[in-house]
Amino acid sequence: MKASFDNSCHQADQAKAALAKADDDLSKTTIYSPIAGTVTKLKSQIGERVVGTALMAGTEIMTIADLEEMEARVDIGEIDIVLITLGQTAHLDVDAFRDRKFTGKVTEIANASKARLSKGRKQQPQQQQQEATKFEVKIHITDKEQFRPGMSVTAEIETRFRTNVLAIPIQSVTTRLPKGPSGAKKNKKEKKEDDSGRIIGGPEKGQTSKPQEVVFLANSDTARMVPSNADQR
Repeated sequence: MKASFDNSCHQADQAKAALAKADDDLSKTTIYSPIAGTVTKLKSQIGERVVGTALMAGTEIMTIADLEEMEARVDIGEIDIVLITLGQTAHLDVDAFRDRKFTGKVTEIANASKARLSKGRKQQPQQQQQEATKFEVKIHITDKEQFRPGMSVTAEIETRFRTNVLAIPIQSVTTRLPKGPSGAKKNKKEKKEDDSGRIIGGPEKGQTSKPQEVVFLANSDTARMVPSNADQR
């Protein structure tokens, strides 16, 4: 009798363990989103079988996004990426909203470039060609609007700014060679010909000069040339 009682107790414990496992499996059939948001993609319908184990990737059921907190992801070239820092202000043009500009802040800068093979070419090891090197930059949009994930956007990031200065149109800026000892007129050395007819001489070493940006200011009936970065008060 005691052996039968002990056997019944073990069976009861096994039934309790099976019931606890069934309750745990049942709790896993209800999936809760980690955030409150809007369903942007629904890839599984009611009645479809989904897979989710520790040995393989699970089935993607849906994508949920918080439309109140939107960010833009733009690609920046390697020449300009060194000028980008966290917290810089960005002005965004969204194709869906014409004649409107939105503001944002740079929140993340990629540490590695996005390697892309040029389209229309076979991906052979000997013929692999990369496009211009790009780095992904994330911009948090501070303005609130009915944005949708996947919209096209163009960003202008302010890398530096000046205050209390006079701004002029870029069309008014031109370039001229500087005058003086290092100017173009002083760079030329008189050319001569030797007995064989070859030209000797030319610009002296170290006497080359680069053009500088200038603007022309109206001065009575004449125009006065000044450097574009000069302090004119």
